[in-house]
Amino acid sequence: MVRNKRKRKKFKPRKLLKRLLVLAIFLALGSGLLWLGRSTYRLIAGWRNRPALLSTVQAEQVTDIPGIDAEAILLRQEIVVLADKPGVVNLLAEAGAQVDSGHLVLEVVDKTLLAEIDAELQKIDKGEQQGAETNQSLADVTSKLTASQGSLYEVMDNYKQALRVQAVQTYSGLYNSLTKLAKQVVQLQQDHVLLAQSQVTSTEQRQRLEDRRQQAIVPVHTPVTGAVYYWVDGLEEVATLSKLAPGLWEQLQGAKPEKTYQTQGDSQVEAGQPVFKVAVDDKSYLLLKLSAENSSVPSEWESVSVQLTEGEVQEAFSGRIIEHEGLEQGQLLLSLEAAEPLVLPRFSAVSLRKDGEVFCSVPKQAVVTVDNETVVFILGGNIVKAQPVRILQQQTKKSVIVAGIKPGVPIVKRPEGLVDGQDVTDRLGK
Repeated sequence: MVRNKRKRKKFKPRKLLKRLLVLAIFLALGSGLLWLGRSTYRLIAGWRNRPALLSTVQAEQVTDIPGIDAEAILLRQEIVVLADKPGVVNLLAEAGAQVDSGHLVLEVVDKTLLAEIDAELQKIDKGEQQGAETNQSLADVTSKLTASQGSLYEVMDNYKQALRVQAVQTYSGLYNSLTKLAKQVVQLQQDHVLLAQSQVTSTEQRQRLEDRRQQAIVPVHTPVTGAVYYWVDGLEEVATLSKLAPGLWEQLQGAKPEKTYQTQGDSQVEAGQPVFKVAVDDKSYLLLKLSAENSSVPSEWESVSVQLTEGEVQEAFSGRIIEHEGLEQGQLLLSLEAAEPLVLPRFSAVSLRKDGEVFCSVPKQAVVTVDNETVVFILGGNIVKAQPVRILQQQTKKSVIVAGIKPGVPIVKRPEGLVDGQDVTDRLGK
Protein backbone atom coordinates (compact mmCIF):
# COMPACT_ATOMS: atom_id res chain seq x y z
CA MET A 1 0.00 0.00 0.00
CA VAL A 2 1.02 3.35 -0.73
CA ARG A 3 1.00 5.59 2.42
CA ASN A 4 -0.45 9.01 1.81
CA LYS A 5 1.89 11.65 2.89
CA ARG A 6 0.46 14.20 5.35
CA LYS A 7 0.68 17.66 4.10
CA ARG A 8 2.69 19.96 6.32
CA LYS A 9 0.79 23.09 7.03
CA LYS A 10 2.36 26.24 6.00
CA PHE A 11 3.50 28.50 8.83
CA LYS A 12 1.42 31.67 9.05
CA PRO A 13 2.96 34.36 11.25
CA ARG A 14 -0.08 36.64 11.08
CA LYS A 15 -2.31 34.04 12.71
CA LEU A 16 0.17 33.47 15.51
CA LEU A 17 0.31 37.13 16.23
CA LYS A 18 -3.45 37.26 16.49
CA ARG A 19 -3.45 34.45 19.01
CA LEU A 20 -0.73 36.03 21.06
CA LEU A 21 -2.63 39.30 21.04
CA VAL A 22 -5.81 37.62 22.30
CA LEU A 23 -3.83 35.85 25.02
CA ALA A 24 -2.25 39.11 26.10
CA ILE A 25 -5.68 40.74 26.28
CA PHE A 26 -6.99 37.95 28.52
CA LEU A 27 -3.93 38.16 30.73
CA ALA A 28 -4.39 41.91 31.05
CA LEU A 29 -8.05 41.51 31.93
CA GLY A 30 -7.20 38.88 34.52
CA SER A 31 -4.52 41.05 36.08
CA GLY A 32 -6.94 44.01 36.18
CA LEU A 33 -9.66 41.97 37.83
CA LEU A 34 -7.15 40.62 40.35
CA TRP A 35 -5.97 44.17 41.24
CA LEU A 36 -9.54 45.42 41.47
CA GLY A 37 -10.48 42.56 43.76
CA ARG A 38 -7.53 43.10 46.05
CA SER A 39 -8.20 46.85 46.20
CA THR A 40 -11.87 46.30 46.95
CA TYR A 41 -10.98 43.82 49.65
CA ARG A 42 -8.55 46.24 51.25
CA LEU A 43 -11.12 49.05 51.07
CA ILE A 44 -13.81 46.95 52.70
CA ALA A 45 -11.40 45.66 55.32
CA GLY A 46 -10.22 49.21 56.08
CA TRP A 47 -13.81 50.48 56.30
CA ARG A 48 -14.76 47.68 58.67
CA ASN A 49 -11.72 48.26 60.88
CA ARG A 50 -11.91 52.08 60.89
CA PRO A 51 -12.08 53.82 64.38
CA ALA A 52 -15.64 54.66 65.45
CA LEU A 53 -16.72 58.31 65.62
CA LEU A 54 -16.80 59.72 69.11
CA SER A 55 -20.13 60.60 70.71
CA THR A 56 -20.24 63.12 73.57
CA VAL A 57 -22.77 64.22 76.17
CA GLN A 58 -22.73 67.15 78.59
CA ALA A 59 -22.38 66.49 82.31
CA GLU A 60 -25.57 67.58 84.12
CA GLN A 61 -25.42 69.02 87.63
CA VAL A 62 -27.30 67.20 90.39
CA THR A 63 -28.32 69.14 93.52
CA ASP A 64 -30.38 66.69 95.56
CA ILE A 65 -27.49 64.58 96.84
CA PRO A 66 -27.78 63.90 100.58
CA GLY A 67 -24.82 65.06 102.65
CA ILE A 68 -23.68 64.30 106.19
CA ASP A 69 -26.58 64.96 108.56
CA ALA A 70 -25.97 66.84 111.80
CA GLU A 71 -27.69 68.89 114.48
CA ALA A 72 -26.46 72.45 114.96
CA ILE A 73 -26.46 75.05 117.75
CA LEU A 74 -25.62 78.68 116.98
CA LEU A 75 -22.89 80.23 119.14
CA ARG A 76 -22.50 84.01 119.04
CA GLN A 77 -21.65 86.87 121.42
CA GLU A 78 -24.83 88.93 121.75
CA ILE A 79 -26.32 91.74 123.89
CA VAL A 80 -30.09 91.81 124.54
CA VAL A 81 -32.07 95.08 124.59
CA LEU A 82 -35.33 95.42 126.58
CA ALA A 83 -38.36 97.66 126.08
CA ASP A 84 -38.72 100.51 128.64
CA LYS A 85 -42.48 100.94 128.14
CA PRO A 86 -45.35 98.86 126.75
CA GLY A 87 -46.65 99.54 123.28
CA VAL A 88 -46.72 98.53 119.64
CA VAL A 89 -43.40 98.02 117.83
CA ASN A 90 -42.41 99.98 114.72
CA LEU A 91 -39.27 98.37 113.20
CA LEU A 92 -36.77 100.76 111.64
CA ALA A 93 -33.90 98.35 110.79
CA GLU A 94 -33.81 95.11 108.81
CA ALA A 95 -32.98 91.85 110.58
CA GLY A 96 -29.27 91.14 110.17
CA ALA A 97 -28.47 94.79 109.37
CA GLN A 98 -25.12 96.10 110.57
CA VAL A 99 -25.64 99.24 112.72
CA ASP A 100 -23.44 101.57 114.73
CA SER A 101 -23.75 102.26 118.44
CA GLY A 102 -26.66 104.63 119.15
CA HIS A 103 -28.50 103.74 115.94
CA LEU A 104 -32.33 103.95 116.15
CA VAL A 105 -33.50 100.34 115.72
CA LEU A 106 -37.21 100.53 116.59
CA GLU A 107 -39.91 102.60 118.27
CA VAL A 108 -42.38 101.45 120.93
CA VAL A 109 -45.64 103.35 120.34
CA ASP A 110 -48.45 103.80 122.92
CA LYS A 111 -51.22 103.81 120.34
CA THR A 112 -54.00 104.48 122.89
CA LEU A 113 -52.30 107.65 124.10
CA LEU A 114 -51.43 108.57 120.53
CA ALA A 115 -55.07 108.25 119.48
CA GLU A 116 -56.17 110.53 122.34
CA ILE A 117 -53.59 113.16 121.37
CA ASP A 118 -54.61 113.03 117.72
CA ALA A 119 -58.27 113.48 118.72
CA GLU A 120 -57.40 116.59 120.78
CA LEU A 121 -55.36 118.02 117.93
CA GLN A 122 -58.25 117.45 115.56
CA LYS A 123 -60.53 119.39 117.92
CA ILE A 124 -58.09 122.31 117.95
CA ASP A 125 -57.79 122.24 114.17
CA LYS A 126 -61.57 122.07 113.84
CA GLY A 127 -62.05 125.06 116.18
CA GLU A 128 -59.57 127.15 114.25
CA GLN A 129 -61.22 126.16 110.99
CA GLN A 130 -64.68 127.14 112.31
CA GLY A 131 -63.32 130.50 113.50
CA ALA A 132 -61.93 131.15 110.06
CA GLU A 133 -65.23 130.22 108.43
CA THR A 134 -67.18 132.72 110.65
CA ASN A 135 -64.68 135.52 109.89
CA GLN A 136 -63.64 135.62 113.54
CA SER A 137 -59.99 135.08 112.98
CA LEU A 138 -57.63 137.33 114.88
CA ALA A 139 -56.45 139.00 111.68
CA ASP A 140 -60.01 139.89 110.64
CA VAL A 141 -60.87 141.34 114.05
CA THR A 142 -57.64 143.35 114.09
CA SER A 143 -58.43 144.78 110.67
CA LYS A 144 -61.98 145.72 111.70
CA LEU A 145 -60.76 147.24 114.97
CA THR A 146 -58.24 149.43 113.17
CA ALA A 147 -60.87 150.62 110.70
CA SER A 148 -63.41 151.35 113.47
CA GLN A 149 -60.86 153.26 115.51
CA GLY A 150 -60.02 155.37 112.46
CA SER A 151 -63.70 156.16 111.91
CA LEU A 152 -64.14 157.00 115.61
CA TYR A 153 -61.24 159.47 115.56
CA GLU A 154 -62.62 161.08 112.41
CA VAL A 155 -66.17 161.51 113.87
CA MET A 156 -64.66 162.82 117.12
CA ASP A 157 -62.71 165.47 115.17
CA ASN A 158 -65.88 166.45 113.32
CA TYR A 159 -67.79 166.71 116.60
CA LYS A 160 -65.11 168.94 118.13
CA GLN A 161 -65.20 171.17 115.06
CA ALA A 162 -69.00 171.44 115.30
CA LEU A 163 -68.69 172.51 118.92
CA ARG A 164 -66.20 175.24 118.03
CA VAL A 165 -68.36 176.68 115.26
CA GLN A 166 -71.56 175.99 117.26
CA ALA A 167 -73.19 174.05 114.43
CA VAL A 168 -76.08 172.99 116.63
CA GLN A 169 -77.95 171.19 113.86
CA THR A 170 -75.08 168.61 113.52
CA TYR A 171 -74.68 167.87 117.22
CA SER A 172 -77.28 165.11 117.39
CA GLY A 173 -76.11 163.16 114.30
CA LEU A 174 -72.44 163.39 115.20
CA TYR A 175 -73.11 162.39 118.79
CA ASN A 176 -75.10 159.33 117.71
CA SER A 177 -72.36 158.27 115.26
CA LEU A 178 -69.72 158.81 117.93
CA THR A 179 -71.63 156.69 120.44
CA LYS A 180 -72.23 153.91 117.92
CA LEU A 181 -68.57 153.80 116.84
CA ALA A 182 -67.38 153.84 120.43
CA LYS A 183 -69.54 150.81 121.25
CA GLN A 184 -68.29 149.04 118.11
CA VAL A 185 -64.64 149.73 119.02
CA VAL A 186 -65.20 148.46 122.56
CA GLN A 187 -66.81 145.25 121.24
CA LEU A 188 -64.03 144.68 118.73
CA GLN A 189 -61.42 145.26 121.44
CA GLN A 190 -63.10 142.64 123.60
CA ASP A 191 -63.25 140.19 120.63
CA HIS A 192 -59.59 140.89 119.88
CA VAL A 193 -58.56 140.12 123.46
CA LEU A 194 -60.61 136.90 123.52
CA LEU A 195 -59.29 135.69 120.18
CA ALA A 196 -55.72 136.52 121.13
CA GLN A 197 -56.10 134.61 124.36
CA SER A 198 -57.76 131.75 122.49
CA GLN A 199 -54.93 131.60 119.97
CA VAL A 200 -52.32 131.61 122.72
CA THR A 201 -54.24 128.91 124.52
CA SER A 202 -54.54 126.87 121.27
CA THR A 203 -50.80 127.17 120.65
CA GLU A 204 -50.00 126.18 124.21
CA GLN A 205 -52.41 123.24 124.01
CA ARG A 206 -50.90 122.13 120.72
CA GLN A 207 -47.40 122.33 122.20
CA ARG A 208 -48.45 120.33 125.26
CA LEU A 209 -50.03 117.71 123.02
CA GLU A 210 -46.89 117.51 120.88
CA ASP A 211 -44.86 117.00 124.05
CA ARG A 212 -47.19 114.19 125.06
CA ARG A 213 -46.83 112.73 121.58
CA GLN A 214 -43.11 112.47 122.10
CA GLN A 215 -43.78 110.57 125.30
CA ALA A 216 -46.12 108.23 123.43
CA ILE A 217 -43.36 107.24 120.95
CA VAL A 218 -40.35 105.76 122.74
CA PRO A 219 -37.22 105.30 120.57
CA VAL A 220 -35.00 102.28 121.26
CA HIS A 221 -31.34 102.57 120.21
CA THR A 222 -28.65 99.94 120.02
CA PRO A 223 -26.09 100.24 122.81
CA VAL A 224 -23.22 98.78 120.75
CA THR A 225 -22.10 98.32 117.17
CA GLY A 226 -23.11 95.06 115.52
CA ALA A 227 -25.78 93.14 113.61
CA VAL A 228 -29.41 93.39 114.76
CA TYR A 229 -31.61 90.32 115.25
CA TYR A 230 -35.22 90.34 116.43
CA TRP A 231 -35.41 86.99 118.28
CA VAL A 232 -34.30 86.34 121.85
CA ASP A 233 -34.35 82.89 123.46
CA GLY A 234 -32.60 83.58 126.77
CA LEU A 235 -29.48 81.57 125.91
CA GLU A 236 -27.45 84.55 124.72
CA GLU A 237 -25.14 84.54 127.76
CA VAL A 238 -24.45 80.80 127.58
CA ALA A 239 -24.35 80.06 123.82
CA THR A 240 -20.98 81.68 123.15
CA LEU A 241 -17.62 80.38 121.99
CA SER A 242 -16.01 81.35 125.29
CA LYS A 243 -18.33 78.90 127.11
CA LEU A 244 -17.52 75.97 124.79
CA ALA A 245 -16.45 73.00 126.91
CA PRO A 246 -17.41 69.35 127.29
CA GLY A 247 -21.04 69.18 128.37
CA LEU A 248 -22.12 72.48 126.73
CA TRP A 249 -24.17 70.62 124.12
CA GLU A 250 -26.25 68.84 126.76
CA GLN A 251 -26.56 72.04 128.78
CA LEU A 252 -27.95 74.01 125.83
CA GLN A 253 -30.25 71.19 124.77
CA GLY A 254 -31.60 70.94 128.31
CA ALA A 255 -32.14 74.70 128.53
CA LYS A 256 -33.91 74.89 125.17
CA PRO A 257 -36.67 77.44 125.84
CA GLU A 258 -40.34 76.76 125.26
CA LYS A 259 -40.85 80.39 124.23
CA THR A 260 -38.71 82.56 122.01
CA TYR A 261 -39.40 86.30 121.90
CA GLN A 262 -39.87 87.23 118.25
CA THR A 263 -40.33 90.95 117.61
CA GLN A 264 -42.27 91.82 114.48
CA GLY A 265 -43.74 94.99 113.07
CA ASP A 266 -46.93 96.11 114.89
CA SER A 267 -46.45 93.44 117.57
CA GLN A 268 -47.40 94.32 121.17
CA VAL A 269 -44.61 94.30 123.75
CA GLU A 270 -44.59 94.83 127.51
CA ALA A 271 -42.23 96.88 129.64
CA GLY A 272 -39.07 94.88 130.35
CA GLN A 273 -39.67 92.46 127.46
CA PRO A 274 -36.70 91.64 125.14
CA VAL A 275 -37.24 93.34 121.79
CA PHE A 276 -33.97 92.71 119.93
CA LYS A 277 -30.34 91.74 120.36
CA VAL A 278 -27.07 92.83 118.82
CA ALA A 279 -24.30 90.46 117.74
CA VAL A 280 -21.26 92.43 118.88
CA ASP A 281 -18.82 90.25 116.94
CA ASP A 282 -18.95 89.68 113.18
CA LYS A 283 -18.10 86.00 113.76
CA SER A 284 -20.71 83.30 114.22
CA TYR A 285 -20.11 79.65 115.00
CA LEU A 286 -22.05 76.42 114.64
CA LEU A 287 -21.54 73.66 117.16
CA LEU A 288 -22.43 70.45 115.31
CA LYS A 289 -23.23 66.98 116.52
CA LEU A 290 -22.86 64.55 113.63
CA SER A 291 -25.36 61.76 113.05
CA ALA A 292 -24.63 58.28 114.38
CA GLU A 293 -23.82 57.05 110.83
CA ASN A 294 -21.11 59.71 110.45
CA SER A 295 -19.04 60.26 113.57
CA SER A 296 -16.57 62.44 111.64
CA VAL A 297 -16.01 64.16 108.31
CA PRO A 298 -13.19 63.24 105.90
CA SER A 299 -9.86 64.52 107.15
CA GLU A 300 -9.12 66.35 103.87
CA TRP A 301 -12.15 68.62 104.33
CA GLU A 302 -11.07 72.10 105.43
CA SER A 303 -14.38 73.84 104.84
CA VAL A 304 -17.92 72.61 104.27
CA SER A 305 -21.09 73.77 102.60
CA VAL A 306 -23.93 73.91 105.13
CA GLN A 307 -27.55 73.47 104.08
CA LEU A 308 -30.38 73.90 106.57
CA THR A 309 -32.81 71.01 106.14
CA GLU A 310 -35.72 72.47 108.10
CA GLY A 311 -37.32 75.83 108.78
CA GLU A 312 -37.68 78.83 106.50
CA VAL A 313 -33.98 79.41 105.74
CA GLN A 314 -32.99 77.16 102.84
CA GLU A 315 -29.93 78.89 101.39
CA ALA A 316 -26.53 77.23 101.67
CA PHE A 317 -23.53 78.94 103.24
CA SER A 318 -19.91 78.03 103.90
CA GLY A 319 -18.23 77.20 107.17
CA ARG A 320 -14.57 76.66 108.00
CA ILE A 321 -13.73 73.70 110.25
CA ILE A 322 -11.74 74.80 113.30
CA GLU A 323 -10.21 72.87 116.14
CA HIS A 324 -11.22 73.47 119.77
CA GLU A 325 -10.30 71.70 122.96
CA GLY A 326 -13.88 71.82 124.20
CA LEU A 327 -15.20 69.50 121.48
CA GLU A 328 -16.37 65.99 122.29
CA GLN A 329 -16.43 62.84 120.16
CA GLY A 330 -18.72 63.28 117.15
CA GLN A 331 -18.79 67.08 117.48
CA LEU A 332 -17.59 69.64 114.95
CA LEU A 333 -17.10 73.40 115.20
CA LEU A 334 -17.62 75.65 112.19
CA SER A 335 -16.70 79.29 111.79
CA LEU A 336 -19.26 80.79 109.43
CA GLU A 337 -17.81 82.72 106.54
CA ALA A 338 -20.90 84.37 105.04
CA ALA A 339 -20.36 87.68 103.24
CA GLU A 340 -23.38 89.12 105.09
CA PRO A 341 -24.78 88.36 108.57
CA LEU A 342 -26.97 85.25 108.52
CA VAL A 343 -30.38 85.18 110.17
CA LEU A 344 -30.13 81.69 111.68
CA PRO A 345 -32.13 79.96 114.40
CA ARG A 346 -30.47 78.78 117.61
CA PHE A 347 -31.22 75.09 116.98
CA SER A 348 -31.39 73.57 113.50
CA ALA A 349 -30.83 70.42 111.47
CA VAL A 350 -28.23 70.71 108.72
CA SER A 351 -26.61 68.73 105.94
CA LEU A 352 -22.86 69.00 105.26
CA ARG A 353 -20.93 68.61 102.02
CA LYS A 354 -17.38 69.41 101.02
CA ASP A 355 -17.26 73.10 100.18
CA GLY A 356 -17.11 73.76 96.44
CA GLU A 357 -17.82 70.15 95.48
CA VAL A 358 -20.24 69.76 92.57
CA PHE A 359 -22.10 66.59 91.64
CA CYS A 360 -22.88 65.65 88.04
CA SER A 361 -24.80 62.93 86.24
CA VAL A 362 -22.92 61.11 83.45
CA PRO A 363 -23.57 57.94 81.39
CA LYS A 364 -22.47 54.81 83.20
CA GLN A 365 -20.47 53.58 80.19
CA ALA A 366 -18.52 56.88 80.14
CA VAL A 367 -16.78 55.97 83.42
CA VAL A 368 -13.75 53.71 82.93
CA THR A 369 -10.70 52.63 84.90
CA VAL A 370 -7.26 53.71 83.67
CA ASP A 371 -4.17 52.71 85.65
CA ASN A 372 -6.32 51.76 88.66
CA GLU A 373 -7.99 55.21 88.60
CA THR A 374 -11.63 55.93 87.84
CA VAL A 375 -11.85 58.55 85.09
CA VAL A 376 -14.04 60.05 82.41
CA PHE A 377 -12.67 61.46 79.16
CA ILE A 378 -13.37 65.14 78.57
CA LEU A 379 -13.21 66.49 75.02
CA GLY A 380 -11.36 69.79 74.67
CA GLY A 381 -11.05 70.86 71.05
CA ASN A 382 -9.53 67.84 69.28
CA ILE A 383 -7.84 66.41 72.39
CA VAL A 384 -9.34 64.13 75.04
CA LYS A 385 -8.23 64.35 78.65
CA ALA A 386 -8.68 61.71 81.35
CA GLN A 387 -10.34 63.40 84.34
CA PRO A 388 -10.36 61.49 87.67
CA VAL A 389 -13.80 61.29 89.28
CA ARG A 390 -15.39 59.78 92.36
CA ILE A 391 -18.57 57.74 91.94
CA LEU A 392 -21.15 58.59 94.59
CA GLN A 393 -24.09 56.46 93.59
CA GLN A 394 -25.96 55.02 90.64
CA GLN A 395 -28.71 57.33 89.45
CA THR A 396 -30.46 55.12 86.87
CA LYS A 397 -29.64 51.95 84.99
CA LYS A 398 -27.66 53.97 82.45
CA SER A 399 -26.25 56.85 84.52
CA VAL A 400 -24.22 57.45 87.67
CA ILE A 401 -23.54 60.49 89.87
CA VAL A 402 -19.91 61.53 90.15
CA ALA A 403 -17.83 64.28 91.74
CA GLY A 404 -14.75 65.82 90.18
CA ILE A 405 -16.05 67.49 87.01
CA LYS A 406 -17.89 70.70 86.24
CA PRO A 407 -21.42 70.83 84.85
CA GLY A 408 -21.66 71.32 81.10
CA VAL A 409 -18.31 69.80 80.07
CA PRO A 410 -18.46 67.39 77.06
CA ILE A 411 -17.96 63.78 78.18
CA VAL A 412 -17.08 60.96 75.74
CA LYS A 413 -19.86 58.37 75.99
CA ARG A 414 -17.78 55.35 74.88
CA PRO A 415 -14.10 56.00 75.67
CA GLU A 416 -12.77 52.45 75.06
CA GLY A 417 -9.27 52.58 73.59
CA LEU A 418 -8.66 56.24 74.35
CA VAL A 419 -5.59 57.48 76.18
CA ASP A 420 -4.98 60.73 78.02
CA GLY A 421 -3.97 63.55 75.64
CA GLN A 422 -4.93 61.65 72.48
CA ASP A 423 -5.70 63.62 69.31
CA VAL A 424 -9.08 62.42 68.04
CA THR A 425 -9.47 64.69 65.02
CA ASP A 426 -10.16 61.70 62.74
CA ARG A 427 -12.96 60.52 65.03
CA LEU A 428 -14.94 63.72 65.35
CA GLY A 429 -16.79 63.37 62.05
CA LYS A 430 -16.03 66.94 60.98
